[in-house]
Amino acid sequence: MLKRFLLLVAATVVLSSCCSNSVVRTVDPFVLDRMLYSSVALVQEDDEGENRAYCSGVWLSDSTLLTAYHCTEGIGLSPEEEAIVGITDEMPSPLWHRIKFVNWSSFHTQSDMPEADEGVVIAADKIADLALVQTKSTTWHTSVSISRSDIWIGQVAHSVGSSIGLPFSYAPSIIGAIRLTTGPRDNLGLYLQTVSGATRGNSGGALFDDDGNVLGICSFIGRDTSLVFWIHRDSIRKFLKSSKVRL
Repeated sequence: MLKRFLLLVAATVVLSSCCSNSVVRTVDPFVLDRMLYSSVALVQEDDEGENRAYCSGVWLSDSTLLTAYHCTEGIGLSPEEEAIVGITDEMPSPLWHRIKFVNWSSFHTQSDMPEADEGVVIAADKIADLALVQTKSTTWHTSVSISRSDIWIGQVAHSVGSSIGLPFSYAPSIIGAIRLTTGPRDNLGLYLQTVSGATRGNSGGALFDDDGNVLGICSFIGRDTSLVFWIHRDSIRKFLKSSKVRL
């Protein structure tokens, strides 16, 4: 309860400081709950055997998670970090890789990282940087829908992710551009651009609208900038249709 209260306070304070000097916006607590309970932290064991968050994801159904492709390639590094450690485009597909994750419903009631659930990658698109994970997790969570509303420049958006390894970090942002641009794998894609609202560890996490519906999925951060690029919901819909996975 204390974690949720602090998140709500932070959401109010940050929104009031980043948006308008005259208007204070408070996130609807029910929508904030929906965003938190539909989000997951992808985790992997560190050298000491402890689970550490490295990426994020979002529930689209009772048993299916959506995340970024590069979060499922085994060690959960961003495309920029992959180049450093020698991961190449010749890596095998992550299909059927086992992914460990933690839900907010188990995380916020414990002081330490809880025991992780597991799922397997059932659909993946390297170029789109999207993947679906199926699981039999019984940990309570909610699922969200892909937004069907208009998206516009200047729209306030919200994210929940594992910022710098800190799971379930809420952040507000504003959509600064809707841009057809080259992604981290030299692919041309449609992205939502925000200033901040995400850091390392937010990859795979959702960008939500004011109703808690998904606008985009975090893909990459511009080099030497604070610009964050989110896979546009239209691209997500195309991926879901081509995957033929029933949600």
